[in-house]
This record gives sequence, C-alpha cells and structure tokens, in this order.
Amino acid sequence: MKNITAWLCTAVFLLTSCVSQKPIRKLSEVSDAFLGLQINEIDRLIEATTVENRDIKSLSVYYLCAFITHLQTKKITKQFTAEKKAAEIEKITHHLEKVFSLQKDFNIRCLCLHGISLAPSESGFDLISTALEDSDNTVRDSALISLKKFLVNEKYRTEPVKNRLLAMLKTAQPPLLYRVIDNLACFHSPEITKSIFAAVSNMENPEIKSYVSLFIH
Repeated sequence: MKNITAWLCTAVFLLTSCVSQKPIRKLSEVSDAFLGLQINEIDRLIEATTVENRDIKSLSVYYLCAFITHLQTKKITKQFTAEKKAAEIEKITHHLEKVFSLQKDFNIRCLCLHGISLAPSESGFDLISTALEDSDNTVRDSALISLKKFLVNEKYRTEPVKNRLLAMLKTAQPPLLYRVIDNLACFHSPEITKSIFAAVSNMENPEIKSYVSLFIH
C-alpha cells in the first residue's frame, strides 16, 4: 500500500511539473505563472516574451520585472541560495536587454528599461546610456528615470554620460528637462551646477527656475 501511495505521489508530481512547463499562450496563463512565485516559472515567462501577441509579451515583461523585486526582497527565499537568486536575476535582466533591442513597441521597451535598472550591471548601464538618444521621447524619459538608479553608484557617473546629459540640458523640454536635471545633480559637481543654472537662466518658465533652485540647494 505504501509503495502504491508513493508511486501515485510521484506520478502526480511529474504530471504537475509537465503541466507547469507548458508554454504560455493565454493572457491568464501569464498571471498564473507569476502568482505562484515559483522560480521555475521564470523560464516560461521569458519564453512568453517571444510570442507575437503584444499583450502576452507586455505582461510577461512586467512580471519578469516583478520577479526581480521579489527575488531581491526575499519573497522567494526558502528553497534557493543567494547564488541561485543572483543567477536568476542576471538571466532576467540580460533577457530584458535583448527584448529591448529587438522591440519596437515603446511600452514594452520602457518596461524593459525599468527591469534592467532594478539590478544595475555594466551591460544594462551601456544600454540605458544609449537609450538616452532614442528616437522615441517616452523611451528617453524612461531611460532617464532608470539611469538615476545607476548614478547612485559613483562608478556609473562617467564622462560620456555626463556629456550626454549636458547636451540634453540644452534641448530638453519639461517634463524631460526635470529628469535631466535630476540626473545631473547626482554628479555633485559645482561645474555641473553652474551649467544647469546657465541653461535655465534665459528660460521664461518660472517653474523651471524654481525647481532648479529648490533641487540644487
């Protein structure tokens, strides 16, 4: 009897495992893959970002970003080592970099930038730095929001990025301009502060001048 019970349990486990690995092809399956908070569902969500359906692709990217947060905040901890979680985060962010490069949909690209910024890396930094010059204004805005998370770390405050931001300072309009100023302020440089004040001094918009005064000081 014990052998039969053990065999049945094994059969149920194998059957469940096979079902859980079924490719995602419905929108409801995307949510189901995430809600269980099982690390083995990450590969299914990654695969789902390659389908043609825009909604499935977009929601899969969104939940991959959420998985990064859960892995970092220890909501998935009991079964997995720190090394395993770090490897999964790296796998997700590298995939998001690939999705960003292949996608034309600006919403999906913006989601990718958000996810990449959750776990800063050299490759992610290079991609976001390049995205500052994207042809889509919304993508540039998301790149600026994401970049600020990198600039918390001094090693990412590079000369090329500083120069790109200073160039944007001369041409950007609100609300993009506010993002540029926020990022430049992370450099904590008197020289950059002077550049910011010089750029806004001739602007007619008093809100921008007030913002700069409050933010810098």
